[in-house]
Amino acid sequence: MLDLRRWLQSAVEPFDLVAGMTICLEPLLEAGLRFARRRGIPFVVYPLTHLGAGPRPGADALSRFYTMRPQVALVQAGDPLMAQTPTERAFDECQGCRGGRSTRPGPGWTRSRCSGGYEPILGPPRLPVPSSPSWGPYPIIGGIPLIEAMRVLWREGCAAALAPAGAPTRVVEAHLARLPEAERRRVCMLGPVAGMDVIDHGRDGLLVPFGDVRALAEALQDLLGHL
Repeated sequence: MLDLRRWLQSAVEPFDLVAGMTICLEPLLEAGLRFARRRGIPFVVYPLTHLGAGPRPGADALSRFYTMRPQVALVQAGDPLMAQTPTERAFDECQGCRGGRSTRPGPGWTRSRCSGGYEPILGPPRLPVPSSPSWGPYPIIGGIPLIEAMRVLWREGCAAALAPAGAPTRVVEAHLARLPEAERRRVCMLGPVAGMDVIDHGRDGLLVPFGDVRALAEALQDLLGHL
């Protein structure tokens, strides 16, 4: 953090704008905001706010970690706010972000435009391998419960492997290292590709209550039964 601030103080390179991503890293975003204001250039913020863990956005234990007052103030400072979903955009506008300064480019993943296509994973021969797409690193939030849900199915005799998409973080790697070797061999990390508002339940995905391993296992079993 100190190195970033020092670099921003001494940087002479020209910039058109500063983009800050992931609101829980607010010290980094604040440094970018200050730099943008000194240069007189726009500060674009991608909060990536987790709002799908409870029935009311911003009220559950998880989303409160992403919607504290200093974080909301950083989002309000965006020129503009870049929201992933209609829920995130509506939530931030209720917190004081003017509608004219917010836009929703979406999650940045268009299935038809993925380079390489889906044949290596979903094409013939079709494999009974559920995948968990994610942005960038394989997520701790939701990712580890997915692994645990598959372990529930394996103990019940399920023959499928798990092929989560996303580069594993150190926490995920440590979790995998604690698994029995036979289970570790059934987890095949695929590398990165692309909740609520992003998934249309029952049409292009399945939604379960956040952190509910049993419900997730049942959804996976239903998915495997319809491959």
